[in-house]
Amino acid sequence: PKGESISTPTVRIVDVGNENRGAQVPEASEPSAASMPSVDPNVTEVVECFESKPFKIVLGKIMHEGAEEGKLIEEQVLLPSFEKLMSDIQEALSKLGRSLQSSVVVFFYIANMDSFASLNKIYQRFVGSVSPPPRCCVEVGLGKGEALRIHLLISPEKEMDGRREVMHVQSISQWAPSCIGPYSQCVSFNQVLYVSGQIGLRPWSMTFSADTLQEELRLALCHSESVSQAMTVSMKVSLVKLVCFISTGRLGEGETVEGIGTQIDTFLRASADKNEFGENEFRPSEDCTYKYAPLIFYVAVPKLPKNARVELHSVSCHSQGNDWFDSSSLRSTNQDDFEEYQS
Repeated sequence: PKGESISTPTVRIVDVGNENRGAQVPEASEPSAASMPSVDPNVTEVVECFESKPFKIVLGKIMHEGAEEGKLIEEQVLLPSFEKLMSDIQEALSKLGRSLQSSVVVFFYIANMDSFASLNKIYQRFVGSVSPPPRCCVEVGLGKGEALRIHLLISPEKEMDGRREVMHVQSISQWAPSCIGPYSQCVSFNQVLYVSGQIGLRPWSMTFSADTLQEELRLALCHSESVSQAMTVSMKVSLVKLVCFISTGRLGEGETVEGIGTQIDTFLRASADKNEFGENEFRPSEDCTYKYAPLIFYVAVPKLPKNARVELHSVSCHSQGNDWFDSSSLRSTNQDDFEEYQS
């Protein structure tokens, strides 16, 4: 029944109800429960499943009872707890007739980025290495006693999983970075494109090119647009939402959120000469207008993957044939609308 709770000593699963309960799902690659190390009794893994149209949401958290605010869980406790959490999430999805691999997009928030590499290895065992879901990962100051939060967007019906088109490129290229973890560059689902978090790496060397926020942001914007164009979408026309995560500890003198916003605005309102990557010159384009007035969010965080200064997560809408994304709430674009959204 809707709202029924199924509890164990270390996990709470809230089932939203689904006619496909008990349906078979692809076999997962996670380790058996018998092979997992024992979990600290003060640590609780919580899994909640609920509906937030147009998606089903699966939310997983690791909570440390009695932990002081700002105190981090040691890695030898965090890692087995995360392994247990991922197993519990897979179990919750199985009850809905779904799997981790069919997630539309995953948001991964951790209290300490220093544990990112170790957590990635565990995460990869569950999602696999072939076309895993797109992902956005940042370090954030979570609530008291909360060490980690993972947020999965699932299609509302199992029959819709086949509408996912995933782009997963792992080779070194000139146009966008290869994936540095178990995620895909983007997924197109029901005519909406979700791009994984992009940071300003040079694609051919997978290193940062310059010691400035402006250059990292320029490359992150180029990568986001290149990935979008590979899926026949352009941010400069069909961007709906852009989340800009900013590592506050790496802002240099004179670098401000206002400056970042101006650079993003200039990029989105410009057209690019088709020169060799890294040598594009962007010039204002009078006929370049947004299809919708995009929502742009600036989120200050302590740290980003690879100690980047900025990370971008974009959502764009295909121009044609979209019968699922409701654009009626988005007003037509003009300068007043754009400035209101920017503020």
